[in-house]
Amino acid sequence: MSDNLYDCKHLSKLYSQPANSLEVIKDLDLKVEKGTTLSLVGPSGCGKTTLLNILAGLDVPTSGEVNFLNINLSSLDSDSRATLRNKEIGFVYQFHHLLPEFNSQENVALPMMMSGYGKEQAMDRATILLDKVNLSNRVSNRPGELSGGERQRVAIARSLANNPSCLLMDEPTGNLDTLNAEIITNLVLDLVQQEGVSLIVATHDQSLAGRLDQTLNLELSL
Repeated sequence: MSDNLYDCKHLSKLYSQPANSLEVIKDLDLKVEKGTTLSLVGPSGCGKTTLLNILAGLDVPTSGEVNFLNINLSSLDSDSRATLRNKEIGFVYQFHHLLPEFNSQENVALPMMMSGYGKEQAMDRATILLDKVNLSNRVSNRPGELSGGERQRVAIARSLANNPSCLLMDEPTGNLDTLNAEIITNLVLDLVQQEGVSLIVATHDQSLAGRLDQTLNLELSL
């Protein structure tokens, strides 16, 4: 059995525009081993978020192959990719994307109920995860009642709901001040170790990138 979490071969992503075509990712090979951490760095527009979306199965490459846990994501239809993503990939966006009408516990429990957990079981695990991100006193608060750092911690708890194999994070500290950025960084690295998951982060935060096992530098396409 392969130790690779991801094995990507000759990935390219081309966006067609009225005047020309923009190739954001060009002939990229990438292997990520299970249990490792990787930062994606580079200037804005170099394809970090695009690559994350392809790794998550939210987008598909123009050409090339994405193998995740020995499954070729390109061979799956959109529903099958969504099912795999729900079970195996936790995604944390730069903007938390919490549902405003639900409280913290409900936001964390929702992915579990979507994957077949009973409500009571999902809510119990949500409580445990919120405690792990130091929000046991915020389980009943809705996103509008939380600070930016607290909302991001709820999003991190939600990403771990279904015991994923991998966390993908897009600029998780991008909208936070220095103190909260450090808190989130320490929290994520502790949780990755505790939960035994792999981590891939797109970031401009050099202090975060420097604490991960590997770094992939992406460049702007000319």
